[in-house]
Amino acid sequence: MKITDQQLLDYIWDETLSAIVRNTFVRYMGNELGTYSLDVATSEPSGFAVLHRINLYAGAPLSQSRFRTRIKKLISQGDLSPRLGYDGRSFVINSIHLAPAVLKAVKLWQEAGLPFGYEGEGYIKSCKTIPAEGLDLFALSQGFYQILRKEYPSYM
Repeated sequence: MKITDQQLLDYIWDETLSAIVRNTFVRYMGNELGTYSLDVATSEPSGFAVLHRINLYAGAPLSQSRFRTRIKKLISQGDLSPRLGYDGRSFVINSIHLAPAVLKAVKLWQEAGLPFGYEGEGYIKSCKTIPAEGLDLFALSQGFYQILRKEYPSYM
């Protein structure tokens, strides 16, 4: 079965949305949670969407070697941007929806009650957090992923 570039990019976009949801909250020591400010999310949205090739093999519709070759091709075509070197191990999809999806995910975590920013004065500051107990992160993540998927069904 021939897998088109479009099908592969759709798979990568789907995984990107999942990564955005996972990467826009922070788990601190002591089972504490927080999220990012909108300023941080706006400054470098692609940092929340970096995918690593090895993590995508299991769901990819191609063999590992063929997937690696196709990723390199998509990078050379400009559909993907390499990260952490130019060998195609890590990359970000080039999408006009990337920044809005990251901002939406951060807003969703904030609306769910995750704090952001710092507390304290002078040199002694700590991140604002809440205890993770009582929050079903899996259910929240799945729900937020579905919201992003509905709002941004395609990377184009």
